[in-house]
Amino acid sequence: MDGRDPEMDKVLGGLRGSSVAAESGSFSQQLRDELVVALKSAALYESNSPVKIEGHLTDSMVDAAIKVGKAKLAADFIVKNKNRKISSESSIS
Repeated sequence: MDGRDPEMDKVLGGLRGSSVAAESGSFSQQLRDELVVALKSAALYESNSPVKIEGHLTDSMVDAAIKVGKAKLAADFIVKNKNRKISSESSIS
C-alpha cells in the first residue's frame, strides 16, 4: 500500500472507542466487489476483458463527533488495457 498503514484497509477507528472491520476482510475488496456489482448491473462487466480497473485505498477516516460526524474515503483508480495504463483518477468522498 505504498508505505501506508496496512490496517487502514482492514479496520476503521475513531468511533468513540470502537472500530469497524471490513466485512470481506479489507475495504479494498469491498470496493472491488461493489464496482463489479455496479458494472454487472449496467451490463459492462466481463471477467476476461483486456480492460482492467485497479483500485488502491489511499485514505480512510471517521470522526464520530457527538453533533456532527465526519468521514473520508479516498482511492486511486487506474484503467489499463492489456496492461497499458490508459487512465487514472483519484476519488475522495
